[in-house]
Amino acid sequence: MSVWDPPGRRWSVRARRGSTAIPPRPPPQASVVPEQRAHPGPDIRRVFGVALLGAAGVVVTLALTHATVGYGVDSSAYLGVAHNLVTGRGPTVPMTFYTDHYPPARAFGFHGAVPSTHFPPLYPAVLALFESFGMSAAAAVRTSSTLIHALNLVLVALLLSRVLLRRAWIGALGGAAVLLTVDAWLITHAFAMSEALFITTLLAFMLAVSRHLVTGSRHTLVLAASLAAAAMLTRWVGLSVGVAGAGLILTRQGWSLRTRLERAAAVMGATATAGFGWALFGRIAGGSSPRLFAYHPPQRFFGPLLDVLSAWFVRSEPWAGAVLGVIFALGILSAATRRPRLRPTGDSADEEPERIWLLRGCVLFAAAYVIVVYAARTYFDASIPTSDAKSLLAAFEAPRIYVPLLPILLIVALATIEWIGTSLLRTPRLALAAFVVPLACLVFATVPPSHLTAAYHDASLLVDATRSRPSPAVRAIRLLPRDATIATNFPSSVYAGAGRPCLMVPLRRLPVTGEDNPGYRREVAEMTAVLLQHHGYLALYPSAIGSSTTIDTIEFARWAHLVPVAASPDGIIFRVDPKTS
Repeated sequence: MSVWDPPGRRWSVRARRGSTAIPPRPPPQASVVPEQRAHPGPDIRRVFGVALLGAAGVVVTLALTHATVGYGVDSSAYLGVAHNLVTGRGPTVPMTFYTDHYPPARAFGFHGAVPSTHFPPLYPAVLALFESFGMSAAAAVRTSSTLIHALNLVLVALLLSRVLLRRAWIGALGGAAVLLTVDAWLITHAFAMSEALFITTLLAFMLAVSRHLVTGSRHTLVLAASLAAAAMLTRWVGLSVGVAGAGLILTRQGWSLRTRLERAAAVMGATATAGFGWALFGRIAGGSSPRLFAYHPPQRFFGPLLDVLSAWFVRSEPWAGAVLGVIFALGILSAATRRPRLRPTGDSADEEPERIWLLRGCVLFAAAYVIVVYAARTYFDASIPTSDAKSLLAAFEAPRIYVPLLPILLIVALATIEWIGTSLLRTPRLALAAFVVPLACLVFATVPPSHLTAAYHDASLLVDATRSRPSPAVRAIRLLPRDATIATNFPSSVYAGAGRPCLMVPLRRLPVTGEDNPGYRREVAEMTAVLLQHHGYLALYPSAIGSSTTIDTIEFARWAHLVPVAASPDGIIFRVDPKTS
């Protein structure tokens, strides 16, 4: 029987009587197990910082929306689609919109279930999800906006932590907190608008596609393609997400051309399929085209764009805008021209390539987004104006389309500032570079000192200005018979204030383009016939898109007898009776 002799560290054999002794043999060499690097658990300080950042987003959103959520012209359409989804009428809206081009009889035939072709369905679906739990429309908007705001802040911090090198999480948390001082960011997350959800899909896509470019995993490719499709189903300008992702994949060195083409096609194909599928639904369901072609280049585009972008970070001296412009230019140039160094796979080896891919992705998206917005503003007759905004709400409506660029430019700016600081502060002062990004975040947030107060004041003012108050015209509409057909030049206000399905009166002038509607008088005659047949009412507001109360009243009076039911400074309600000879 063989035993291990610890003192001698050698093998011996104790044989029974008569057995042959076996000479001792050396002990086997112990196999050398390579040291495994332990993966540390989550840093409690980072977890606490991220939780505090998300909680700040929750508190800020709840504070801004304590009395009401913000409502824009498009909000009624989102809420209407969500209501119809919950009530089993599918992705339809209870009213025709200024972007629809239906004949009046066709519009009435939808009976409050007009196919929603102008707005993609993902944001209304999110609202419908919350409403299905018994929430009111306002509560669904407030809850979803609060959660989305917290998630977006965390995603920005996560992106910054992968881009910044020195004291990454201090700079990442500070950089994300800067967004809480920008009024455009606050307003976006306090309104019933789809931009906040679009930002969520964009930030998550950036994380997924950069990880895919490092690992080549098909799981991350599927995730990136799905997020690109989700961006398209949130806003039509989500096309820029798929374009940026496909372009980023095509620049990946180390993969064969066929592999790059296949994976770029997967991302772009998912984006195009989502958009085409939704447009096809609208066409099959009887809807009009989501956008109509009409060439109308904006008079001013890049000037307002630069004003909006610089105002996010620079609010005091004019020269500061030039400095920030140089920083953006350096960051874009660095990210666009620097080629990632491919390294073996591994946690430590993946850090630098992913950082470069993220920065290059930010640059590609910013360029693609601006091009898509410019093209939409130039070639489609129903796009958000990007210049010449006058009123308080219009001042937000015009630049709000640029808000998705805000976190992207912040990431590029902070990464560039860190790069400049690290380049200038060589050893032995290299440790000072660790404080460059936190210091830049502090400057962005507090210069001038009055900015923080002004940001929250302006955001609260704009949210409160859009509050749907029960005006005399709205109260009069609420008193109309429940089955009455209502035609109005302001359907979003009628639906938001009274919750009544309605039809858009024919437009005298087409939105955005400002061109005269050649079929205006014929459409008025058809609309009048519909109202006469179904004992309808006409609700005209003093100012609305593409219409005039005085001219509309005169035109409708040519075909019917208009009996005033209620009149107030904010609107007039007519009962439409047959015209007597």
